[in-house]
Amino acid sequence: MAVYRPTGYNKHYMYLNHGMQTLPNGLGMGGQHDYFALFLDHEYGKGHSKAHPHSTTYHSPQLSKQEEFKVKHVEVWAVGLPVEHQAVKGSVLDTNLEVQALMEMLTGKPVSGLYEPKLSDDEEDNED
Repeated sequence: MAVYRPTGYNKHYMYLNHGMQTLPNGLGMGGQHDYFALFLDHEYGKGHSKAHPHSTTYHSPQLSKQEEFKVKHVEVWAVGLPVEHQAVKGSVLDTNLEVQALMEMLTGKPVSGLYEPKLSDDEEDNED
């Protein structure tokens, strides 16, 4: 395992796009369009690492044996407090009116919270 820190050459740390015809759809890290250090296509199961000879963002080498690869497993980590210890519960749409307005402009329809945890009967009694 290795850690690659930003070089300062550019700020192409993360890229996320979905549903556009003119830009790559998926999750990218480092590099630039079509030459990401690591890219996971929106169609789960495909990806690439095109860092030749290295990523300009992280100075990392190609991160896979083959430039194009198939994904078998993805492990996702979260950094921060567990949800039950966070001060704000629910969706960012419930707490940030600017985000809610932006999402409504983008979708053309009213939006509400994306994540509404279901409370058990015991938890509902404790909320009162």
